[in-house]
Amino acid sequence: MKEYTFENCNGSVSLLELLREEGAAVSAECGGRGTCGKCIVYLNEEQVRACSVFPRGKIKVAVPETQEVIVAEGLSPETEKNGSDKNFRRADYAVCVDLGTTTIAGALVDINTKSVISQATGVNSQRIFGADVITRLEACENGRRDELKNAVRRDVDKIKRELLKDTAAENTDVPVYIAGNTVMTHIFAGMETAGLARAPYSPADTGFIKTDGFVLLPAVSAFVGGDVLIGMIASGAFDTGEVTAFIDIGTNGEIAVGNRDRIYAAGTAAGPALEGGKISCGGPARIGAVSAVDMAGRLVDVKTIGNGRPECICGSGIIEGVYEMLKNGIIDVNGNMLDEYGGVFRLCQNVDITQDDIRQVQLAKGAVRAGLETLLDVSGFSSSDVKKVYVAGGFGRNLNVRKACGIGLINPEFTGRTVLPGNTSLLGAVKYACGDITDRMIEDMKEKISVINLADSDKFSEAFIRCMNF
Repeated sequence: MKEYTFENCNGSVSLLELLREEGAAVSAECGGRGTCGKCIVYLNEEQVRACSVFPRGKIKVAVPETQEVIVAEGLSPETEKNGSDKNFRRADYAVCVDLGTTTIAGALVDINTKSVISQATGVNSQRIFGADVITRLEACENGRRDELKNAVRRDVDKIKRELLKDTAAENTDVPVYIAGNTVMTHIFAGMETAGLARAPYSPADTGFIKTDGFVLLPAVSAFVGGDVLIGMIASGAFDTGEVTAFIDIGTNGEIAVGNRDRIYAAGTAAGPALEGGKISCGGPARIGAVSAVDMAGRLVDVKTIGNGRPECICGSGIIEGVYEMLKNGIIDVNGNMLDEYGGVFRLCQNVDITQDDIRQVQLAKGAVRAGLETLLDVSGFSSSDVKKVYVAGGFGRNLNVRKACGIGLINPEFTGRTVLPGNTSLLGAVKYACGDITDRMIEDMKEKISVINLADSDKFSEAFIRCMNF
Protein backbone atom coordinates (compact mmCIF):
# COMPACT_ATOMS: atom_id res chain seq x y z
CA MET A 1 0.00 0.00 0.00
CA LYS A 2 1.10 3.56 -0.67
CA GLU A 3 -0.11 5.94 2.01
CA TYR A 4 -1.22 9.56 1.74
CA THR A 5 -2.09 11.98 4.53
CA PHE A 6 -4.45 14.93 4.09
CA GLU A 7 -4.84 17.70 6.66
CA ASN A 8 -7.90 19.90 7.28
CA CYS A 9 -10.30 18.34 4.77
CA ASN A 10 -13.53 20.39 4.74
CA GLY A 11 -15.98 17.95 3.16
CA SER A 12 -16.33 19.92 -0.08
CA VAL A 13 -13.85 17.89 -2.15
CA SER A 14 -14.02 14.18 -2.89
CA LEU A 15 -11.24 11.87 -1.85
CA LEU A 16 -10.68 11.13 -5.55
CA GLU A 17 -10.00 14.82 -6.20
CA LEU A 18 -7.53 14.94 -3.32
CA LEU A 19 -5.71 11.90 -4.70
CA ARG A 20 -5.68 13.44 -8.18
CA GLU A 21 -3.86 16.46 -6.81
CA GLU A 22 -1.22 14.14 -5.30
CA GLY A 23 -0.77 12.24 -8.55
CA ALA A 24 -1.86 8.96 -6.95
CA ALA A 25 -2.15 5.91 -9.21
CA VAL A 26 -5.86 5.28 -8.77
CA SER A 27 -8.09 4.01 -11.54
CA ALA A 28 -11.27 6.01 -12.19
CA GLU A 29 -12.52 4.74 -15.53
CA CYS A 30 -15.77 6.68 -15.39
CA GLY A 31 -13.97 9.95 -14.63
CA GLY A 32 -15.33 10.10 -11.09
CA ARG A 33 -19.02 9.79 -11.96
CA GLY A 34 -19.52 6.94 -9.51
CA THR A 35 -20.39 4.28 -12.07
CA CYS A 36 -17.29 2.11 -12.55
CA GLY A 37 -16.48 1.08 -8.97
CA LYS A 38 -12.74 0.98 -9.72
CA CYS A 39 -11.42 3.81 -7.51
CA ILE A 40 -11.03 1.53 -4.48
CA VAL A 41 -8.78 2.81 -1.69
CA TYR A 42 -8.60 2.31 2.08
CA LEU A 43 -9.67 5.07 4.46
CA ASN A 44 -8.94 4.25 8.08
CA GLU A 45 -8.52 0.61 6.99
CA GLU A 46 -12.02 0.59 5.50
CA GLN A 47 -12.44 -0.08 1.77
CA VAL A 48 -14.18 2.83 0.06
CA ARG A 49 -14.73 4.25 -3.40
CA ALA A 50 -12.69 7.43 -3.54
CA CYS A 51 -15.20 9.31 -5.70
CA SER A 52 -18.02 8.83 -3.18
CA VAL A 53 -16.23 10.02 -0.03
CA PHE A 54 -16.00 13.69 0.96
CA PRO A 55 -13.74 13.62 4.02
CA ARG A 56 -13.42 16.07 6.89
CA GLY A 57 -10.48 16.75 9.18
CA LYS A 58 -7.23 14.81 9.01
CA ILE A 59 -7.26 11.50 7.15
CA LYS A 60 -4.87 8.78 6.09
CA VAL A 61 -5.49 6.93 2.85
CA ALA A 62 -3.83 3.78 1.50
CA VAL A 63 -3.79 3.05 -2.24
CA PRO A 64 -3.25 -0.62 -3.24
CA GLU A 65 0.14 -1.00 -4.86
CA THR A 66 -1.27 -3.55 -7.29
CA GLN A 67 -2.81 -0.61 -9.13
CA GLU A 68 0.68 0.68 -9.80
CA VAL A 69 2.57 -2.40 -11.05
CA ILE A 70 1.83 -2.59 -14.76
CA VAL A 71 3.28 -5.01 -17.28
CA ALA A 72 2.87 -3.09 -20.52
CA GLU A 73 3.87 -4.50 -23.89
CA GLY A 74 7.42 -3.59 -24.75
CA LEU A 75 9.76 -4.82 -27.49
CA SER A 76 10.36 -8.49 -28.19
CA PRO A 77 13.22 -10.11 -26.23
CA GLU A 78 15.30 -10.51 -29.39
CA THR A 79 15.30 -6.72 -29.84
CA GLU A 80 17.19 -6.21 -26.57
CA LYS A 81 20.87 -6.79 -27.27
CA ASN A 82 22.32 -5.67 -23.95
CA GLY A 83 24.42 -2.95 -25.47
CA SER A 84 27.34 -1.68 -23.41
CA ASP A 85 27.42 1.84 -21.99
CA LYS A 86 30.96 1.86 -20.56
CA ASN A 87 32.06 4.71 -22.83
CA PHE A 88 28.86 6.71 -22.59
CA ARG A 89 28.48 9.94 -24.46
CA ARG A 90 25.20 11.87 -24.40
CA ALA A 91 24.90 11.71 -28.18
CA ASP A 92 25.05 7.90 -28.10
CA TYR A 93 21.73 7.45 -26.30
CA ALA A 94 18.03 8.08 -26.75
CA VAL A 95 14.94 7.24 -24.73
CA CYS A 96 11.99 6.05 -26.82
CA VAL A 97 8.42 5.96 -25.51
CA ASP A 98 5.12 4.47 -26.59
CA LEU A 99 2.62 6.78 -24.90
CA GLY A 100 -0.63 4.84 -24.61
CA THR A 101 -3.96 5.87 -23.14
CA THR A 102 -3.73 3.05 -20.58
CA THR A 103 -0.07 2.03 -20.41
CA ILE A 104 3.32 3.50 -21.27
CA ALA A 105 6.36 1.57 -22.50
CA GLY A 106 9.88 2.89 -22.86
CA ALA A 107 13.29 1.76 -24.14
CA LEU A 108 16.80 3.11 -23.72
CA VAL A 109 18.66 2.82 -27.03
CA ASP A 110 22.30 2.98 -28.05
CA ILE A 111 21.88 4.69 -31.40
CA ASN A 112 25.34 3.69 -32.63
CA THR A 113 24.90 -0.05 -32.16
CA LYS A 114 21.11 0.22 -32.65
CA SER A 115 20.63 -1.94 -29.59
CA VAL A 116 18.16 -1.65 -26.73
CA ILE A 117 19.95 -1.33 -23.39
CA SER A 118 16.91 -1.58 -21.14
CA GLN A 119 13.12 -1.40 -21.10
CA ALA A 120 10.59 -0.11 -18.60
CA THR A 121 6.82 0.09 -18.44
CA GLY A 122 4.21 1.86 -16.37
CA VAL A 123 0.67 3.08 -16.08
CA ASN A 124 -0.69 6.28 -17.58
CA SER A 125 -1.87 7.91 -14.38
CA GLN A 126 -4.28 10.10 -16.34
CA ARG A 127 -6.65 7.17 -15.79
CA ILE A 128 -7.69 8.89 -12.57
CA PHE A 129 -9.54 11.30 -14.91
CA GLY A 130 -11.15 8.50 -16.96
CA ALA A 131 -10.37 5.37 -18.96
CA ASP A 132 -10.49 6.72 -22.51
CA VAL A 133 -9.65 9.77 -24.58
CA ILE A 134 -13.23 11.04 -24.39
CA THR A 135 -13.13 11.41 -20.60
CA ARG A 136 -9.64 12.91 -20.82
CA LEU A 137 -10.83 15.50 -23.35
CA GLU A 138 -13.80 16.29 -21.11
CA ALA A 139 -11.40 16.87 -18.23
CA CYS A 140 -9.37 19.22 -20.45
CA GLU A 141 -12.53 21.10 -21.36
CA ASN A 142 -13.28 21.46 -17.64
CA GLY A 143 -9.99 23.23 -16.97
CA ARG A 144 -7.88 20.20 -15.99
CA ARG A 145 -5.54 20.14 -19.01
CA ASP A 146 -2.46 21.17 -17.05
CA GLU A 147 -3.16 18.50 -14.45
CA LEU A 148 -3.37 15.83 -17.14
CA LYS A 149 -0.20 17.14 -18.77
CA ASN A 150 1.70 17.13 -15.49
CA ALA A 151 0.45 13.65 -14.63
CA VAL A 152 1.64 12.04 -17.86
CA ARG A 153 4.93 13.94 -17.83
CA ARG A 154 5.61 12.55 -14.36
CA ASP A 155 4.90 9.09 -15.74
CA VAL A 156 7.31 9.50 -18.64
CA ASP A 157 9.95 11.02 -16.37
CA LYS A 158 9.60 8.05 -14.02
CA ILE A 159 10.13 5.64 -16.91
CA LYS A 160 13.10 7.67 -18.15
CA ARG A 161 14.71 7.57 -14.71
CA GLU A 162 14.11 3.82 -14.50
CA LEU A 163 15.72 3.30 -17.90
CA LEU A 164 18.80 5.37 -17.05
CA LYS A 165 19.22 3.95 -13.55
CA ASP A 166 22.55 2.23 -12.94
CA THR A 167 23.90 3.29 -16.33
CA ALA A 168 26.55 5.84 -17.22
CA ALA A 169 23.69 7.89 -18.63
CA GLU A 170 22.02 8.34 -15.23
CA ASN A 171 21.22 11.97 -14.36
CA THR A 172 22.01 13.14 -17.89
CA ASP A 173 19.85 14.90 -20.42
CA VAL A 174 19.24 12.47 -23.28
CA PRO A 175 16.69 13.09 -26.06
CA VAL A 176 13.27 11.50 -25.68
CA TYR A 177 11.21 10.40 -28.70
CA ILE A 178 7.51 9.80 -28.10
CA ALA A 179 4.91 8.06 -30.25
CA GLY A 180 1.29 8.30 -29.11
CA ASN A 181 -2.24 8.89 -30.26
CA THR A 182 -3.16 12.43 -31.18
CA VAL A 183 -5.00 13.20 -27.95
CA MET A 184 -2.17 11.93 -25.76
CA THR A 185 0.52 13.90 -27.61
CA HIS A 186 -1.55 17.09 -27.55
CA ILE A 187 -2.06 16.80 -23.81
CA PHE A 188 1.61 15.94 -23.24
CA ALA A 189 2.69 19.03 -25.17
CA GLY A 190 0.16 21.24 -23.39
CA MET A 191 -1.53 22.09 -26.68
CA GLU A 192 -5.14 23.13 -27.21
CA THR A 193 -7.37 20.06 -27.34
CA ALA A 194 -10.75 21.64 -28.06
CA GLY A 195 -10.50 20.84 -31.78
CA LEU A 196 -10.15 17.14 -30.97
CA ALA A 197 -13.33 17.04 -28.89
CA ARG A 198 -15.89 18.01 -31.53
CA ALA A 199 -16.49 17.99 -35.28
CA PRO A 200 -14.70 18.55 -37.58
CA TYR A 201 -12.06 17.10 -35.18
CA SER A 202 -9.11 19.26 -36.09
CA PRO A 203 -5.76 18.75 -34.31
CA ALA A 204 -3.75 21.82 -33.39
CA ASP A 205 -0.70 20.20 -35.04
CA THR A 206 -0.01 16.90 -36.82
CA GLY A 207 3.68 17.51 -37.49
CA PHE A 208 6.74 16.98 -35.32
CA ILE A 209 6.17 18.60 -31.94
CA LYS A 210 9.32 19.55 -30.03
CA THR A 211 8.86 20.69 -26.46
CA ASP A 212 11.08 20.75 -23.37
CA GLY A 213 13.56 18.21 -24.74
CA PHE A 214 10.90 15.85 -26.06
CA VAL A 215 10.22 15.02 -29.70
CA LEU A 216 6.65 13.89 -30.36
CA LEU A 217 6.36 12.01 -33.64
CA PRO A 218 3.86 13.21 -36.27
CA ALA A 219 0.23 12.11 -36.53
CA VAL A 220 -2.01 11.77 -39.58
CA SER A 221 -5.24 13.16 -38.14
CA ALA A 222 -7.29 13.37 -34.97
CA PHE A 223 -8.19 9.70 -35.38
CA VAL A 224 -4.91 8.26 -36.68
CA GLY A 225 -2.05 9.11 -34.37
CA GLY A 226 1.71 9.07 -34.49
CA ASP A 227 1.84 5.70 -32.74
CA VAL A 228 0.00 4.06 -35.63
CA LEU A 229 1.83 6.01 -38.34
CA ILE A 230 5.28 5.10 -37.06
CA GLY A 231 4.10 1.55 -36.33
CA MET A 232 2.90 1.07 -39.89
CA ILE A 233 6.33 2.08 -41.17
CA ALA A 234 8.26 0.02 -38.61
CA SER A 235 6.26 -3.14 -39.31
CA GLY A 236 6.76 -2.93 -43.07
CA ALA A 237 3.08 -3.73 -43.47
CA PHE A 238 2.69 -1.54 -46.55
CA ASP A 239 6.06 -2.03 -48.22
CA THR A 240 4.78 -4.17 -51.09
CA GLY A 241 2.03 -4.22 -53.68
CA GLU A 242 0.10 -6.86 -51.73
CA VAL A 243 -2.98 -5.69 -49.85
CA THR A 244 -2.53 -5.80 -46.09
CA ALA A 245 -4.52 -4.72 -43.06
CA PHE A 246 -2.99 -3.11 -39.97
CA ILE A 247 -5.03 -3.08 -36.76
CA ASP A 248 -3.76 -1.38 -33.61
CA ILE A 249 -6.11 -2.63 -30.93
CA GLY A 250 -6.11 -0.53 -27.80
CA THR A 251 -8.42 1.93 -26.11
CA ASN A 252 -8.55 3.60 -29.51
CA GLY A 253 -8.87 1.08 -32.32
CA GLU A 254 -6.97 2.33 -35.36
CA ILE A 255 -7.20 0.43 -38.63
CA ALA A 256 -5.55 0.74 -42.04
CA VAL A 257 -6.00 -1.17 -45.30
CA GLY A 258 -3.94 -0.85 -48.47
CA ASN A 259 -0.57 -1.39 -50.08
CA ARG A 260 2.53 0.62 -50.97
CA ASP A 261 0.52 2.79 -53.39
CA ARG A 262 -2.58 3.78 -51.38
CA ILE A 263 -3.80 3.32 -47.82
CA TYR A 264 -7.16 3.98 -46.17
CA ALA A 265 -7.15 4.51 -42.41
CA ALA A 266 -9.65 5.21 -39.64
CA GLY A 267 -10.00 5.36 -35.91
CA THR A 268 -12.84 3.56 -34.20
CA ALA A 269 -14.05 3.96 -30.63
CA ALA A 270 -13.19 0.47 -29.43
CA GLY A 271 -13.14 1.73 -25.86
CA PRO A 272 -11.01 0.31 -23.05
CA ALA A 273 -12.71 -3.11 -22.73
CA LEU A 274 -10.01 -4.83 -24.80
CA GLU A 275 -7.42 -3.48 -22.35
CA GLY A 276 -9.43 -4.57 -19.31
CA GLY A 277 -11.24 -1.27 -18.85
CA LYS A 278 -14.98 -0.98 -18.17
CA ILE A 279 -14.92 -4.67 -17.24
CA SER A 280 -16.24 -5.45 -13.75
CA CYS A 281 -13.10 -7.33 -12.68
CA GLY A 282 -10.93 -5.86 -15.41
CA GLY A 283 -7.54 -4.25 -15.23
CA PRO A 284 -4.43 -3.60 -17.29
CA ALA A 285 -1.83 -6.27 -17.97
CA ARG A 286 -0.27 -6.44 -14.52
CA ILE A 287 1.02 -9.18 -12.25
CA GLY A 288 -1.94 -11.36 -11.28
CA ALA A 289 -4.11 -10.43 -14.26
CA VAL A 290 -5.89 -13.37 -15.90
CA SER A 291 -4.44 -13.47 -19.42
CA ALA A 292 -5.60 -16.85 -20.75
CA VAL A 293 -8.68 -19.01 -20.22
CA ASP A 294 -9.55 -22.59 -21.19
CA MET A 295 -12.75 -24.48 -20.41
CA ALA A 296 -13.95 -28.05 -20.66
CA GLY A 297 -17.69 -27.97 -20.05
CA ARG A 298 -17.99 -25.96 -16.85
CA LEU A 299 -14.44 -26.64 -15.67
CA VAL A 300 -12.32 -23.50 -15.98
CA ASP A 301 -8.53 -23.22 -16.16
CA VAL A 302 -6.93 -19.77 -16.09
CA LYS A 303 -3.39 -18.45 -16.43
CA THR A 304 -2.22 -15.19 -14.90
CA ILE A 305 0.63 -12.84 -15.75
CA GLY A 306 3.62 -13.76 -13.64
CA ASN A 307 1.70 -16.79 -12.32
CA GLY A 308 0.42 -14.53 -9.57
CA ARG A 309 -2.74 -14.89 -7.52
CA PRO A 310 -5.72 -13.85 -9.71
CA GLU A 311 -6.49 -10.19 -9.09
CA CYS A 312 -8.24 -9.02 -12.29
CA ILE A 313 -8.62 -9.89 -15.97
CA CYS A 314 -6.79 -8.09 -18.79
CA GLY A 315 -7.65 -7.72 -22.47
CA SER A 316 -6.36 -11.05 -23.75
CA GLY A 317 -8.04 -12.77 -20.82
CA ILE A 318 -11.46 -11.26 -21.43
CA ILE A 319 -11.30 -12.25 -25.10
CA GLU A 320 -10.42 -15.83 -24.21
CA GLY A 321 -13.00 -15.94 -21.44
CA VAL A 322 -15.79 -14.77 -23.75
CA TYR A 323 -14.69 -17.21 -26.45
CA GLU A 324 -14.78 -20.14 -24.02
CA MET A 325 -18.18 -19.09 -22.68
CA LEU A 326 -19.49 -18.96 -26.24
CA LYS A 327 -17.96 -22.31 -27.18
CA ASN A 328 -19.38 -24.00 -24.09
CA GLY A 329 -22.89 -22.59 -24.49
CA ILE A 330 -22.82 -20.24 -21.49
CA ILE A 331 -23.62 -17.33 -23.80
CA ASP A 332 -25.39 -17.42 -27.16
CA VAL A 333 -24.54 -15.69 -30.45
CA ASN A 334 -26.39 -12.58 -29.26
CA GLY A 335 -24.24 -12.43 -26.14
CA ASN A 336 -27.01 -13.43 -23.74
CA MET A 337 -25.89 -15.44 -20.71
CA LEU A 338 -27.85 -18.48 -19.54
CA ASP A 339 -30.41 -17.55 -16.91
CA GLU A 340 -28.98 -20.03 -14.42
CA TYR A 341 -25.95 -17.78 -13.87
CA GLY A 342 -27.92 -14.70 -12.91
CA GLY A 343 -25.76 -12.50 -15.12
CA VAL A 344 -22.48 -13.47 -13.41
CA PHE A 345 -20.11 -16.29 -14.41
CA ARG A 346 -17.27 -17.12 -12.03
CA LEU A 347 -13.96 -17.72 -13.82
CA CYS A 348 -11.83 -18.09 -10.72
CA GLN A 349 -11.29 -16.57 -7.32
CA ASN A 350 -11.65 -12.78 -7.51
CA VAL A 351 -12.59 -12.77 -11.20
CA ASP A 352 -16.10 -12.91 -12.68
CA ILE A 353 -17.43 -12.13 -16.13
CA THR A 354 -20.81 -10.38 -16.03
CA GLN A 355 -23.51 -9.84 -18.60
CA ASP A 356 -22.47 -6.20 -18.87
CA ASP A 357 -18.86 -7.28 -19.46
CA ILE A 358 -20.08 -9.33 -22.42
CA ARG A 359 -21.84 -6.24 -23.80
CA GLN A 360 -18.67 -4.17 -23.44
CA VAL A 361 -16.72 -6.76 -25.43
CA GLN A 362 -19.46 -6.82 -28.06
CA LEU A 363 -19.27 -3.04 -28.45
CA ALA A 364 -15.49 -3.11 -28.72
CA LYS A 365 -15.18 -5.98 -31.14
CA GLY A 366 -18.13 -4.69 -33.17
CA ALA A 367 -16.37 -1.35 -33.62
CA VAL A 368 -13.07 -2.92 -34.71
CA ARG A 369 -14.62 -5.47 -37.07
CA ALA A 370 -17.06 -2.94 -38.58
CA GLY A 371 -14.24 -0.44 -39.04
CA LEU A 372 -12.22 -2.96 -41.03
CA GLU A 373 -15.23 -3.93 -43.15
CA THR A 374 -15.95 -0.27 -43.88
CA LEU A 375 -12.38 0.42 -44.99
CA LEU A 376 -12.48 -2.59 -47.27
CA ASP A 377 -15.70 -1.28 -48.79
CA VAL A 378 -14.36 2.25 -49.28
CA SER A 379 -11.05 1.06 -50.71
CA GLY A 380 -12.63 -1.32 -53.19
CA PHE A 381 -10.61 -4.22 -51.82
CA SER A 382 -12.30 -7.44 -50.75
CA SER A 383 -11.40 -9.58 -47.76
CA SER A 384 -9.99 -12.17 -50.15
CA ASP A 385 -7.57 -9.51 -51.44
CA VAL A 386 -6.02 -9.13 -47.99
CA LYS A 387 -2.90 -11.29 -47.85
CA LYS A 388 -1.79 -10.47 -44.34
CA VAL A 389 -3.29 -8.87 -41.22
CA TYR A 390 -1.03 -7.20 -38.67
CA VAL A 391 -2.53 -6.97 -35.18
CA ALA A 392 -0.39 -4.63 -33.10
CA GLY A 393 -0.86 -2.71 -29.88
CA GLY A 394 -1.43 -3.58 -26.26
CA PHE A 395 -2.17 -7.24 -26.97
CA GLY A 396 1.33 -7.66 -28.34
CA ARG A 397 2.25 -11.29 -28.77
CA ASN A 398 -0.27 -12.57 -26.19
CA LEU A 399 -3.40 -12.48 -28.33
CA ASN A 400 -4.82 -15.90 -29.16
CA VAL A 401 -5.66 -15.32 -32.82
CA ARG A 402 -7.91 -18.36 -33.10
CA LYS A 403 -10.05 -17.20 -30.18
CA ALA A 404 -10.09 -13.58 -31.35
CA CYS A 405 -11.36 -14.78 -34.72
CA GLY A 406 -13.76 -17.11 -32.92
CA ILE A 407 -15.63 -14.20 -31.32
CA GLY A 408 -15.47 -12.16 -34.53
CA LEU A 409 -13.01 -9.51 -33.37
CA ILE A 410 -11.07 -10.37 -36.51
CA ASN A 411 -12.68 -11.83 -39.63
CA PRO A 412 -12.57 -15.64 -39.18
CA GLU A 413 -11.13 -16.06 -42.68
CA PHE A 414 -8.04 -14.14 -41.52
CA THR A 415 -7.08 -16.76 -38.91
CA GLY A 416 -4.18 -18.11 -40.94
CA ARG A 417 -3.16 -14.72 -42.31
CA THR A 418 -2.76 -12.85 -39.02
CA VAL A 419 0.63 -11.92 -37.56
CA LEU A 420 1.41 -10.30 -34.22
CA PRO A 421 4.30 -7.83 -34.63
CA GLY A 422 4.18 -6.67 -31.00
CA ASN A 423 4.56 -3.06 -29.93
CA THR A 424 5.15 -1.45 -33.32
CA SER A 425 4.76 2.03 -31.85
CA LEU A 426 7.74 1.62 -29.55
CA LEU A 427 9.68 -0.21 -32.26
CA GLY A 428 8.99 2.69 -34.62
CA ALA A 429 10.23 5.24 -32.10
CA VAL A 430 13.41 3.20 -31.65
CA LYS A 431 13.94 2.95 -35.42
CA TYR A 432 13.42 6.70 -35.78
CA ALA A 433 15.91 7.47 -33.02
CA CYS A 434 18.47 5.20 -34.70
CA GLY A 435 17.91 6.75 -38.13
CA ASP A 436 16.32 3.68 -39.72
CA ILE A 437 13.12 5.67 -40.19
CA THR A 438 13.60 9.15 -41.62
CA ASP A 439 11.48 12.31 -41.76
CA ARG A 440 11.07 11.73 -45.49
CA MET A 441 9.73 8.21 -44.93
CA ILE A 442 7.17 9.57 -42.46
CA GLU A 443 6.02 12.28 -44.85
CA ASP A 444 5.82 9.81 -47.74
CA MET A 445 3.62 7.50 -45.68
CA LYS A 446 1.36 10.36 -44.61
CA GLU A 447 0.83 11.36 -48.23
CA LYS A 448 -0.43 7.87 -49.12
CA ILE A 449 -3.05 7.77 -46.37
CA SER A 450 -6.69 8.75 -46.87
CA VAL A 451 -8.45 9.11 -43.52
CA ILE A 452 -12.06 7.94 -43.39
CA ASN A 453 -14.41 9.38 -40.76
CA LEU A 454 -16.45 6.35 -39.71
CA ALA A 455 -18.99 8.57 -37.93
CA ASP A 456 -20.17 9.76 -41.33
CA SER A 457 -20.45 6.27 -42.81
CA ASP A 458 -23.80 4.50 -43.13
CA LYS A 459 -21.85 1.37 -43.99
CA PHE A 460 -20.09 1.49 -40.63
CA SER A 461 -23.35 1.99 -38.71
CA GLU A 462 -24.93 -1.02 -40.42
CA ALA A 463 -21.86 -3.19 -39.99
CA PHE A 464 -21.40 -2.19 -36.35
CA ILE A 465 -24.84 -3.47 -35.35
CA ARG A 466 -24.28 -6.74 -37.22
CA CYS A 467 -20.74 -7.26 -35.97
CA MET A 468 -21.70 -6.99 -32.31
CA ASN A 469 -23.11 -10.51 -32.50
CA PHE A 470 -20.80 -13.50 -32.15
